[in-house]
Amino acid sequence: DIECFRKAKSSSGLARPDFYDWMSEAKAQVKARDPHLVVVIMGGNDGQDLTTKNGKGKRVHWKTDEWNEAYRERVASFLDELRGDGRRVLWLGLPRTGTTAFEKKLELIRDVQQNATAEFEDVEYLDTSPYFEDDKGNLQEKADVGKKRQQALRADDGIHFTMAGSEYFAERVYPEVLRVIGVAEQAG
Repeated sequence: DIECFRKAKSSSGLARPDFYDWMSEAKAQVKARDPHLVVVIMGGNDGQDLTTKNGKGKRVHWKTDEWNEAYRERVASFLDELRGDGRRVLWLGLPRTGTTAFEKKLELIRDVQQNATAEFEDVEYLDTSPYFEDDKGNLQEKADVGKKRQQALRADDGIHFTMAGSEYFAERVYPEVLRVIGVAEQAG
């Protein structure tokens, strides 16, 4: 049996521990649940200056080499809170979006996250952008989801998933989760 728990906080990430402290939350969740696998997707709100937990320390300015290194260190520290006791981590790269300016931010965030995850043998980074591209590499805005034909995958902002988009994304990630934990997907 596979049991799944979800922990999320809107508008949060690793950039602003003064808003939400994912380091402490990761430690608490791992202690309470002792999972075999932790699946992570975060960073969409991290394209900004980095603050400290109390909000009073030195800010690390966005789009600087110092930011890249400090953010990589935060990702690595976050992973340290999740790893251990044979536990694996599957880090889902942020999927491609429909907004050019936001996509520029995400390209940097994805790159730093992928480099940070590569430092750990028990962590796997999964590039999810291809899930939202057609065979020509263009952004896919609609898809067949379940029994419904050509459902919009994103909300009007081009960033957030619709319910159909969430289902579409989950259908693609699920086999990867099973692969990482070594469980074969059953037909039907």
